[in-house]
Formats: sequence, structure tokens, C-alpha cells
Amino acid sequence: MKTPSVIRLNCSEPELAKFLSDSEPPTGITVSKPNVFIQASAPAQMFWQVIISIAPGIPSGLIVAFILHCLDKSGKKSARINREEVILDKRGVVRLIHKELAKQDARDAQRRKDKKQPGKQRS
Repeated sequence: MKTPSVIRLNCSEPELAKFLSDSEPPTGITVSKPNVFIQASAPAQMFWQVIISIAPGIPSGLIVAFILHCLDKSGKKSARINREEVILDKRGVVRLIHKELAKQDARDAQRRKDKKQPGKQRS
């Protein structure tokens, strides 16, 4: 059984996180309420994290359309999300989503590898 995909969006502006969390997501997608984080590593920043969980089989086009619809409400052309300046158009959001899903795939692969080698501890 395949596990849901998770995308973490760290927004530098609270309005963007609020637009995402207050929107009604399509079936198969859930969105958390924003959590406030203060990151002390350089450059220090405060951000609002929204976690989007995606059920297996949901097409990435639906995810992109949902996120674009939410962020269009802000009226902004770009925003800092996950420490990067993201252009809030289809291309920019597709790039962001694919990058975040690739990170999750890499983490999942590492976890599977670590499970196969129970005596080995990561440092």
C-alpha cells in the first residue's frame, strides 16, 4: 500500500499560508493549519509552514491547480517559499511541487535503505 505524499511549504508571509489552509482542497488532498517556526540558522527567519498531504493517485496537475488557485488570492507575482523566491505562475509552482516530491522520494529511499541495515546508525 502506497503512503500519501507530503509537501511542506514554508511561507515567509502569513497571508499565503492562511490562503492555503483556509481553502477547500479537492478530494484526496488535505491541508494543515499554519504552524509558526523561527529558524535560527543563517539567515535567521520566521516562517509559516503548511503541510499538504496528497493521497496516492492524485495527479500533480490537480495539486498545482489547487495551490495556484489559493495563491492567486494574494495578488502577488512571487513569494519566498522554502527559502526560494517562487514565481507564482504555473511553471514556478510545478517546479516547486516536483522539487518537494523529489526530496520526499529521496528521504523515503534513505529510510528503506536504513531499515535493510538495522545495525547501521546514521550520524
